[in-house]
Amino acid sequence: MKAERAADLEAALAVVGEWTRAEPGFRKTTPQEFEEWLAYWKAEFEEEQAERERQARAAGYDEGRHQSRLAPLEQQSFLTARIAERTGLQDRTCIPAMEERRRAAEIAKLDAEVAETETNIIALQREVGDSETVVDVNGGFSAAIGHTGRTRHRGPRSEDR
Repeated sequence: MKAERAADLEAALAVVGEWTRAEPGFRKTTPQEFEEWLAYWKAEFEEEQAERERQARAAGYDEGRHQSRLAPLEQQSFLTARIAERTGLQDRTCIPAMEERRRAAEIAKLDAEVAETETNIIALQREVGDSETVVDVNGGFSAAIGHTGRTRHRGPRSEDR
């Protein structure tokens, strides 16, 4: 039976094949073209998604938190300098001719400043939270400004004018 109907089946498949797409000049895309098209649309979608996320973050901008994110960094730099100064006094590489009583007093003073600065850093970090999640007015992450931020904002600061 199949052999008898093989010619009919072949003719029917030929007709169906003609009508799979109706537009003139249609050609099937190659797998490579399809992958390129898919990659293009995926990149387009990811860009749009990133823009929507940035706009949502911008809506939650907090100027106080944005400004206060720098305070822990400033205190950390003070802490690093005080520890370096204390270490230099302790191992006598900083002011080697200093009198011992004065050296001990300076080390004690620096120990107190280090403890105070560490306390300040902890308090500021609690206030600000994770500084990596602080957003700027445009919804970008302040910590991610990096190289683009440094090149984008090369002009003089308003206080310098």
